[in-house]
Amino acid sequence: MNQSTFHTELFELMPVPIAITKSIENSTNAAIVYINQCFLDELGWDINDIPDKNTWWTKAYPDEDYRKVVERQWELVTSNAADNNEKTVSIVVNIVTKYGDITRYKVSTLLDDYLNEGCKVSVFTRVA
Repeated sequence: MNQSTFHTELFELMPVPIAITKSIENSTNAAIVYINQCFLDELGWDINDIPDKNTWWTKAYPDEDYRKVVERQWELVTSNAADNNEKTVSIVVNIVTKYGDITRYKVSTLLDDYLNEGCKVSVFTRVA
């Protein structure tokens, strides 16, 4: 997949971490196909560290109990958004960075295929 499809210049201008995922056929997992420089600077993870959604979840939420809570919360807001024809979902979570810090973020994901079929954009906004 060509990154220029994602208008990377625009995403690099954004002062917040951004990740783009692409659905994997016949799977609930998704490939992480792009992260902007702000994502690298704040969270530390690069695409080699987190090549897919499942790997991201284990690194960002290494405590299994907390990860399950986040997964349930994500499923609930996603289901509610689908029921109400909403285009975005957001949750506030504690994310473990590659540096070992725990940082609180509002994670917002655009649910429709805004960029390309099967692609979703997630934006990470720090919360105090």
